[in-house]
Amino acid sequence: MKAVRKIWALFGAVIFIVTILVFAPMVVLFKIIGGKPQEWFIKKSYYYIPRILFTPCFITFETYGLDNIDINEKYIIVSNHKSLLDIFANPACSPFPFKFLAKDEIRRIPFVGWVASNFCVFVKRRDKISRGIVLTHLKEALANGTSILVYPEGTRNRSEKPLLPFYDGAFRLAIETGTPIAIQTLLNTDNFNAADKALDLHPGKVKCSWSPPIDTSALTIDDLPFLKERVTRIMIEELESYHSEKTSHPDTSISLK
Repeated sequence: MKAVRKIWALFGAVIFIVTILVFAPMVVLFKIIGGKPQEWFIKKSYYYIPRILFTPCFITFETYGLDNIDINEKYIIVSNHKSLLDIFANPACSPFPFKFLAKDEIRRIPFVGWVASNFCVFVKRRDKISRGIVLTHLKEALANGTSILVYPEGTRNRSEKPLLPFYDGAFRLAIETGTPIAIQTLLNTDNFNAADKALDLHPGKVKCSWSPPIDTSALTIDDLPFLKERVTRIMIEELESYHSEKTSHPDTSISLK
């Protein structure tokens, strides 16, 4: 069984790399064109890129709770982070585009950083000046109607715990801007891509759940610990419900086309 899994992982890695190489020229073209065509391409990319990349690997996406989300609203989206597959699952399971809050190290990766600049706001986590500038950019993005996705754990969770402790940043931003928090829980991405193995891909159906958003308009900074604990509890309940009773998420997925 291990041999079969290794062969499939190798097949998935090859398919993934080949697809990236085929798709890369399109990214470059629209980046150069800019303007409305680039905006259109970015919007479509959120739905289609993950499917173009992973359908040949027999990885599909299924989403629950979309009726909780208003596609005309802007959100601070918080999501758990267990696998490298998450950065594709988040947009694949979202009914609207958004920007990731990402580590500055990604921007320094040749080509990858250039492409990621279309989809990310970068921050140097240990640089207070950088964090201040990024906060200003995030507030501007929200004011322009762009949602922001943050991994409040700050890094991939390689532990056996369902979640790592959350940082304050996403919740502080939500309170300061009065932006509702949308909770996107990735239920099983680590089944198809291990936290410490970038291209170890395995076939299956990635499942994601959207919980009802949390209104922050009446909250103050004193409510931050409560808000953080509430989101933590909601995510843990979603994960525990999925893993203990798979029937809690029946096969009634909603198409995002």
